[in-house]
Amino acid sequence: MITTTYHTFFSYACACACLSLSLSLHGNSFNYSRLIPNFLKGTEPTITSTPYKVPPTSSVEITSLKGNITLIGWDKEELLLETTKQGSIEEQENTSSTVTPAQPSCCSESDEEENLPRTSIETNAIDDSKPYARVDYKLSLPTNMTVVATTNEKGMITATGLTGALTLSSAQEITLTTKHCTSLNAHANNGTISVTLDELLPESSLMIETLYGSIELTLPSNANADISAHTQRGTITTEHVITLTPPSMKLNKQTWQNLMREIKGTVGTGGTPILIDVERGNITLKEKKNL
Repeated sequence: MITTTYHTFFSYACACACLSLSLSLHGNSFNYSRLIPNFLKGTEPTITSTPYKVPPTSSVEITSLKGNITLIGWDKEELLLETTKQGSIEEQENTSSTVTPAQPSCCSESDEEENLPRTSIETNAIDDSKPYARVDYKLSLPTNMTVVATTNEKGMITATGLTGALTLSSAQEITLTTKHCTSLNAHANNGTISVTLDELLPESSLMIETLYGSIELTLPSNANADISAHTQRGTITTEHVITLTPPSMKLNKQTWQNLMREIKGTVGTGGTPILIDVERGNITLKEKKNL
């Protein structure tokens, strides 16, 4: 069926090309692409770039149905959103990107983080029953903003230079490289997670989990943390020295296998809580040498 459709379309395209050539030889200008149905046509990506002012202390929530999210921390008190929409004409027309700017808050500074004024960015399908376009977001934002980023179908999350509270949920991979962060909650459905921190704050916390994929966490050599790591099918390796919490156990083959899949203990003198969980994949705790 697929082969027949391809041959039919190929023959149709060739016929259109021959007709265009014939008309051109006779001095007529004719665009044969008009004969090709719209749903078979590709189209150039639609790219927009828009700045948004944000309150000094605020948060941003960005959600993509299908596409990557790139987050870049900078020292400006504004957002710069670059949107790239890719797909057929019909798919692009059936896809909208909605931005709801944050409004200054009248709440007191003692309120919880969820009460911060929030800028909302999301992709929507106008008609859920029809195909929609891929939308990639590149967002530059103040380094200390609270961030909630989600890719629902296909897409990776890449973040650099963010130091606030981060909640990253991806259908595929997650990569975070930064000096430090107030907190991190990272979840991937089907992809690896790579986190590199130059500093580990005593008051911060890290929770990193993926269903199918490996996790690589790189911490400075002087890090102090309480760590709990578990993989159902995989192994755990560390470059940091970990003082294990001594459990009661029998020394046998099963015990050694369990130690390769689950550890609890302290890095350095202990402190920052770190929870790592993998369904199928390896866990690697790497050491970032201090310069």
